[in-house]
Amino acid sequence: MMTASSSRSPATSSRSTASRRVFLAGACAAGLAACGCTPPVRSYRARRAAVVPVPLERYPELERPGGMVKVLLEGGGGFFLRHEGEGRYQAISAVCTHQGCLVNAAKNGFRCPCHGSTYDRDGERTGGPAPRALPHFKAVRSGEVVRVELIGPPQNLMERQTG
Repeated sequence: MMTASSSRSPATSSRSTASRRVFLAGACAAGLAACGCTPPVRSYRARRAAVVPVPLERYPELERPGGMVKVLLEGGGGFFLRHEGEGRYQAISAVCTHQGCLVNAAKNGFRCPCHGSTYDRDGERTGGPAPRALPHFKAVRSGEVVRVELIGPPQNLMERQTG
């Protein structure tokens, strides 16, 4: 016996699955926001390059304003990529400016798990021993990919500070 779901074409089934994922990701984020919790941020592992491509098809949360992914770079370091709305994206270094630990997303921005430095949602320093804000990188959407330019990366992305 053929059911309605088995008569769908693979393309239709694929679009349905993608639509369900987008819906569920949005519903989960909304529920967590309502309870005052920090939604989990998925991570993406990428090769270190002058320009790092982040595929939107794998990260539907980047299709909605406020959606964010943590990009971990091969060999260490990384950045957060966040959709700012109207096709704009912001890439903020995930490397604490104190001693180079990777920061985590927090309710109102970012927090370093090593020594407690805190940053607001734009990477501006709000507390702790960090001496300055988190650096930003140029992020541009090109089709179904957001390209983040790490050309001339900040020193703290490549090497740990001492002291």
